[in-house]
Amino acid sequence: MAVEPMAAVFNDSVEFADMVARCVPGDFPPDIAIRAARIKLAKLRREAWPLLTTWAPGDPAPESWPTWGLYDVGGLVWHGRADGLLRLSLDDRTRLARHSVEWWMERALPWGDLLLVRGPLTRRQAPQVQRAT
Repeated sequence: MAVEPMAAVFNDSVEFADMVARCVPGDFPPDIAIRAARIKLAKLRREAWPLLTTWAPGDPAPESWPTWGLYDVGGLVWHGRADGLLRLSLDDRTRLARHSVEWWMERALPWGDLLLVRGPLTRRQAPQVQRAT
């Protein structure tokens, strides 16, 4: 099962790890450095993709969940559920289960927790629209 092309575009894992590594040795505890890196990545995504909405830790949830889901820091897709929680897409859970199982892969998370664990989150458009954005 291949990763969709746009998911790869939104995979900021390496850049995120670099940002955290630069902050942690300084005066910042790891949790503050991680949150700051997520906020910085959200700013960079907003600049790179001005037509797509991106949320950082601390941002309020959208009034309704995006139909096509949300990309997280690693380009994985999350979908909102009727109970107000978000869950990793079945495609991504299936693909990742072959490699490792992290606690967040099997749980539905509230908005604020998801932003802190896997943010920033960027609105995913229909594939044909996304290519044109």
